[in-house]
Amino acid sequence: MKLTGRILVSLLSIGMSAVLHMYLFSFGQTSIWMLMVTGVWITSSWYLGKYIDKLRFEIQIDSLTNVFNRKAAIGLYRSLTKRKPAGTHMVAIYFIDVDRFKLINDNYGHSVGDAVLRFVAACLQRIDRPGKAVVRWGGDEFVVMVPCKQSQEIAIIYEEIQSSIKSVTRGLQAPIPLTITVGMSVYPCQGKKLEDLVQISDKQLIWNKRQKQGDLKDVSTTYKSTAKMRRA
Repeated sequence: MKLTGRILVSLLSIGMSAVLHMYLFSFGQTSIWMLMVTGVWITSSWYLGKYIDKLRFEIQIDSLTNVFNRKAAIGLYRSLTKRKPAGTHMVAIYFIDVDRFKLINDNYGHSVGDAVLRFVAACLQRIDRPGKAVVRWGGDEFVVMVPCKQSQEIAIIYEEIQSSIKSVTRGLQAPIPLTITVGMSVYPCQGKKLEDLVQISDKQLIWNKRQKQGDLKDVSTTYKSTAKMRRA
């Protein structure tokens, strides 16, 4: 959680207090009590700023997965793309979808589905890349934004995302086959707006998912069989 609110409110309070004291001093009306009141005011302003920071944090974070929500994505993207002059670096946009997520909810229940989403978010968070931002885009879809200096990094990170999701989740009520599909786009060579880049990544994701339809049918059969074992 950033300290922006605390710093700004505290600086504002200190500035106002300094102006007030200079005004009173010019009339010879300063006192020890006024200094004490100023100290309490500045301390209170720090806690007010802390409350503002907490609200800003909660507005930007998805309560289920504890990663950034879709509302925060635009601000994160702008921050990543403005770190250096345009054209001197790239930002890779990875669009991630949990395969057959509806079957997980239908066969195991929504509580297990929620646990799967938390698991996927945690795996994506563990990918060690400077400046990385993980966003829950909606439902079982995630967006990962990573600044890259070389094109080779983009493919490496793509593989890291694929391998970050283990074949079987742990800590759930039953072992669940879990796979993801990933689409990808790159700023600025494929677009400069986040919405356009996500759309490109989504189209690639759909194409990739179609290429592995046979594998997903096998996963669907496994979901149903493990669900029957769980009920038994």
